[in-house]
Amino acid sequence: MTFRYLALAAVSALVATLIWVATAGPAGAENAPGSDSGRGPDAQLIIYNPPLPHCPTGAPPETLGAGTRLHPRPPVEGGRGVHHEVRPRRCSATVQALVPVDSLGLTVHAQPVLLWYLSKDTECRIDLTLSDPRRPECELPLAEKTLAGPLRKGIHAVQLESLGVHLEPGVSNVWAVEVVENVEHRARNEAALARVRRISPRVELRADQSTTLEIASSYAANGVWCDAIATLFDGIGRDPKNDVLRRAWRELLDQVGLASIAGE
Repeated sequence: MTFRYLALAAVSALVATLIWVATAGPAGAENAPGSDSGRGPDAQLIIYNPPLPHCPTGAPPETLGAGTRLHPRPPVEGGRGVHHEVRPRRCSATVQALVPVDSLGLTVHAQPVLLWYLSKDTECRIDLTLSDPRRPECELPLAEKTLAGPLRKGIHAVQLESLGVHLEPGVSNVWAVEVVENVEHRARNEAALARVRRISPRVELRADQSTTLEIASSYAANGVWCDAIATLFDGIGRDPKNDVLRRAWRELLDQVGLASIAGE
């Protein structure tokens, strides 16, 4: 698994002392790499319980995968049958937001860590944006960040603290990752969009000497995807040889339709 930090601060400093108390999902310890702390070889380490649907029927999907267009396609020049010249693509990499398919990522933090995947090495730049759907489309996004190439294949992370923005509770903000190959015709670029929503903790959080897996499991059991996956990401970054956390990472991604990325 290739882990790349773009602006990942020590998220564990904030998360490692918190645990969801009311419904503490599957718990476990990762005191030593490869130790399942008494679990059987087939026991599931972490279970994600998706939040209940909140959008009315006919509402747009909460996530959009690789290949989604951030910008509308330009009109066909010269009328019907005349198209822009098709040129070989210089940047064949695709991007994927690490959020549940057909859902959205929840967080209890004002400045969560968001994760995305780059399918292959690329020389192209990557543009990251965070938008508020309540604002007119003509307005600038809440935050923008450009990552100059070359960039390596793998999992990347960005912390909203580095962008200087705070999420408002209850707002489904849109965040996007775009592989910028064509600056003039942005509609031709590959991109991934997803939504992230900050929620208020439904139960009181308390200080606790909990393990990374226990914290991630508590978040996952309560449908708080962004904080669950970010906790595991940070834990693996600090302990790359921890087989228990790596197994939990694969299980969590597999449960939300991201099995193809789980082994990266």
